[in-house]
Amino acid sequence: MSVEKAKQALEQANNDLTAELKATVTSKQEAERRRKAADTQLQETSVRLAETEAKSTELTEKVNKLQVCLWFLSSYCTQLISYIVKYNFYLLSC
Repeated sequence: MSVEKAKQALEQANNDLTAELKATVTSKQEAERRRKAADTQLQETSVRLAETEAKSTELTEKVNKLQVCLWFLSSYCTQLISYIVKYNFYLLSC
C-alpha cells in the first residue's frame, strides 16, 4: 500500500505542478499582451507629442511674425497721428 500512496502523492504533485505551470503560462501571456498594449500606446503618444511640438513651434513662429507686424503697425500709427496733429496745427494757423 505504501507504493500506491507514493504513486498517488506523486500524481497529486504532478497535477499541482501542471496547474501551476498553466497558471504561469497564462500569466506570462497576459503580461506580454499588456506589454504590447503599453508599447503601442507609447508609440501613439510619442507620435502625438511630436505633432504637438511641431504645432507649438509653428504657432510660436506665427506669434513672433504677428508681434513684428504689430510693432510696425504701431509705429506707423504713431507717425500717422503725429502727421495728423501737425496738419491740424498747419490748418489752424492758416
